Amino acid sequence: MKIKFFSIFVLISQLCLGQLNAEFIAMKPLYVRPVTFNYTGSMQTWTVPSEVFSILIEAVGAQGGNNGGYIGGKGGKVNAILKVTPGDVLYIVVGGQSTTMNAAYGFGGSGGALVNFAARFGRAGGGLTGIFSNATVSQANALIVAAGGGGATTYPTTGGSAGPSTYSAGGGLTGFDGYSGHNYSYGTTWGRAATQTAGGARGIPSDTNYILPTAGAALQGGTGGSSNAATSSGWTAGGGGGGGYYGGGGGSAGGNAQGSGGGGSSYAISSAINVLHTANFRSGHGYLKINY
Repeated sequence: MKIKFFSIFVLISQLCLGQLNAEFIAMKPLYVRPVTFNYTGSMQTWTVPSEVFSILIEAVGAQGGNNGGYIGGKGGKVNAILKVTPGDVLYIVVGGQSTTMNAAYGFGGSGGALVNFAARFGRAGGGLTGIFSNATVSQANALIVAAGGGGATTYPTTGGSAGPSTYSAGGGLTGFDGYSGHNYSYGTTWGRAATQTAGGARGIPSDTNYILPTAGAALQGGTGGSSNAATSSGWTAGGGGGGGYYGGGGGSAGGNAQGSGGGGSSYAISSAINVLHTANFRSGHGYLKINY
């Protein structure tokens, strides 16, 4: 009799354990329901559905603006899993790539200008792509930020180099520095990369006939340097810095040398898991994918 009761106990235990395992498997997120947010030029929102407690994120920043054959830095990518609560509203910024000196949506820095030489304007930095917990876009409300790349400059006659493909790239915990559009011997004219704690420094002009670029700041890329209208002797304006958790620095204008913008830095909140940063990833506009 004792053996029979023991056998029944074991059988019931196995059935209960099997049921619990089945429930656990059913609750485990498979992330098979995708939703994609493309560039629109304005904030977008998404409400977490019922019974969803984590989401798989792929956030990709925008490329900096191209300037003729000179290519803006590519945007970065962040993959991560975020813990969420059903009913939460997530505020989404998808950064854009500009084709002019004026920045697209996403906090890229504007390119610099030259009087009477519109074709030689610096190009704007690429916009960041991110998820925020509040409609007020700030570092304090940031959950995920994928950085944009720095905007290009150019030297439109001879010489010059767009540099290696990683120059001006956004993404990673630290972005990439910009490049000199003509001649490195004339100083460090390119915008510097952003880090996790500071925006990228501005480029240093090769002479005194230019309006200075600005450094990157929280989320915001720096502005590219412009010519001084009263004493202009410059060829090309500087590129804007990429947006990011911190933005890249703006490149300086110059006749002997000009600089592209620096790349922004990416970010993931400390509670995120399986975080993977990829720099120099994306050409064109950014995007954001959520799987739940």
